[in-house]
Amino acid sequence: MNISIKTYVLLLANLLLPFCLSAEPLSLERLEEIIASEHDDTALPAELQVYPKARQYDIEVTLSTPEGKEFRAKARANEKWVAGKYIVSEILPEGPGPKYLMVVEYDRSESVYKKYVMHSGAINGYQVGTRIPNTRCISWIDLSPSKIGANIDNLTIDTHSDLKTTWRSIYFRDGLIERLEMGVASVVK
Repeated sequence: MNISIKTYVLLLANLLLPFCLSAEPLSLERLEEIIASEHDDTALPAELQVYPKARQYDIEVTLSTPEGKEFRAKARANEKWVAGKYIVSEILPEGPGPKYLMVVEYDRSESVYKKYVMHSGAINGYQVGTRIPNTRCISWIDLSPSKIGANIDNLTIDTHSDLKTTWRSIYFRDGLIERLEMGVASVVK
């Protein structure tokens, strides 16, 4: 059965919506405390063990538009575990550009994953996700108040293995595809 991307996205959004309605985000202050914490080897909960057990990644990202324009970027990410509950990544782009910070947690009380993306002292992304059963795939929907820009929505699917994480994101503006993002984070150590 062939379905359009729009139909697929609507189905995915409808599956994720019940998980998103009650998902309360962490405050900026709490995220800063988590980020400032030291790495510890406390075992992560099983739900976060779908991620590679790594401390450093090389990242390659490709953005493309429906018109065929393409942009490529590279970065290095350093990662730590905090309090047996959070995965914290510091993402350093090659060349000019801001450093990004990402915090991922699994909220057992709501049975959802939560991802926060920060740079320049602000939360720039807040996503809520659900894992596809018996896989290492997580589907994410962006609930950021500011999002990436005016009227832009985002859906992402991450796939994890022991050696890498890959993702594919679809960005929409007013219901139309604005760009696609494909990325791979390969474990360095």
